[in-house]
Amino acid sequence: MKSNVSRNFHFDKFTANQLSVIFRSMSHPTRIELIGLLIQEEFGVDDLAALLGTDKAVISKHLRFFHDHKLLNKRRTEREVRYSIADSDIKEMFLLLLPLTQKWNRIRYGIAWFMPFSILEYV
Repeated sequence: MKSNVSRNFHFDKFTANQLSVIFRSMSHPTRIELIGLLIQEEFGVDDLAALLGTDKAVISKHLRFFHDHKLLNKRRTEREVRYSIADSDIKEMFLLLLPLTQKWNRIRYGIAWFMPFSILEYV
């Protein structure tokens, strides 16, 4: 049986690797919460830990993953290191996924997904 899938669609290894890094960056709930905060403004580790109610070591581990994969900018001040999203495309992709999540939850669970007001400002 012949497949209807087009053979013209192909990712090279580099592109596939880059996509896997982006998807891995959103594969943990804490990372998603961090992205949700960092698309709004720049934060330090102490601020992020307080906002998420998580240990600073956990936040630092996730931020290190983001920074190692060039997803975050890092800016040193006199007192701390501040982090922000490195590219507006990351912000756009994240915001594009929010309505899909809401739709998926309605279909799967029959409920509306809660979306914080601050995130809605950017959609």
